[in-house]
Amino acid sequence: IDASDPNRWQRVRQVNSVLKQLDADQVPQIRVYNKIDKLDRQPRITNNRDGEGRAVWLSAITGEGIPMLKDAIARRLRQKTVRRVIHLMPHQGRQRAKLFELGAVSSETVLPEGGWTLDLKMTEKDLRRFLKRENLAEQQLDPLPMSPSASAANE
Repeated sequence: IDASDPNRWQRVRQVNSVLKQLDADQVPQIRVYNKIDKLDRQPRITNNRDGEGRAVWLSAITGEGIPMLKDAIARRLRQKTVRRVIHLMPHQGRQRAKLFELGAVSSETVLPEGGWTLDLKMTEKDLRRFLKRENLAEQQLDPLPMSPSASAANE
């Protein structure tokens, strides 16, 4: 985002509109406001309510703020991913498509009686957010497997 553009908010709305049309508006984003050198501003980062980098103000020309952007990206990428299995009914094709759009599906089994079993790989937070947004029941997920140490303790 060109931070020096007086119409930047209009540009942001246009991009968000396109992302929504592509059903990509729920994909995690970090907004990058470039050209702070033209505004005589200092680099900074703002976080969302979960403490994740939401926006970074920087100058690509001077390099100010680039370390903040790298740190925000690294923190986002370090989020723990989980592998879970979800069972979707035939009428839940839209939710299936969204999981594919999010890049969360590592494999899929089409069930003979209809529906799908999807192997997912995504962050726990993104999974919880998806279930809530799509009004899916926790029971559609396979139970978490026991860790080897917990399994041994129960024997």
